[in-house]
Amino acid sequence: MEEETAPAEREKNLAGGCRKKREKMKRKILTAVLFAGLLTVSMSLLPMVSASSPAPDNRGDVIVAESSTWFDLYGWDHAALYDGGGDILEADPHFEAWTATERALYPANYRSLHEKSYAGNEDYGRVEWSALTEIWNSNYYSDREYGEVIGASPTERENAAEFAADKAERKWEVGNYDDKPRPFDYKSFWGLTKTKQVDDTYKYSLGYGYYCSELVWAAWHAQGYDFDDDTGRITPNEIGNSNQINFYGH
Repeated sequence: MEEETAPAEREKNLAGGCRKKREKMKRKILTAVLFAGLLTVSMSLLPMVSASSPAPDNRGDVIVAESSTWFDLYGWDHAALYDGGGDILEADPHFEAWTATERALYPANYRSLHEKSYAGNEDYGRVEWSALTEIWNSNYYSDREYGEVIGASPTERENAAEFAADKAERKWEVGNYDDKPRPFDYKSFWGLTKTKQVDDTYKYSLGYGYYCSELVWAAWHAQGYDFDDDTGRITPNEIGNSNQINFYGH
């Protein structure tokens, strides 16, 4: 009887051993899946950073960017200057501070936005310093490039950046304030004339404020370079396609 039951017992033990191995393997797989899930969640909570940390080579280099938000121009949507040390100089309308209605009406409401900015309300735009990561490591932009003005000397690069930095200083009279950066110029971009100006010290003039690509153009125009071949407005896309700029990074 013992000889007859021995094979059955061995088969039973073998089946039990296989079952234990399968259960052990399942636990390993489950552990691996849970770890991968936790790692994914943890990574998603980290600040968004690029795989590399790109930065233009020179102060005064030109940056263009493509918006990934609700408002989109033809081609490139934004332009700025590199100020060195991880900072940029830009004329920013600050869409994020507007009401939902103001965003829905834009650009048909450009006149009222212009008046608010020229009255000193910085929620409607200003010339300012911002971190380079605003363009590279944020959800606001889906693409970007930077380049150097061809043939520009180190002094001209510095002077172009200084031109824009001067407009970002909190020393200007805007509205009833005397400690503001220069305002955002909506009328020159969206108005009937669609123009651009280098600079004007009269606080109500269009040349007193800047739109983003106008600031970049003006800073370099003051050094003897012109990224536009007409007298009308200058768009970010025109700057991005200028044959006077060598775009070498993104």
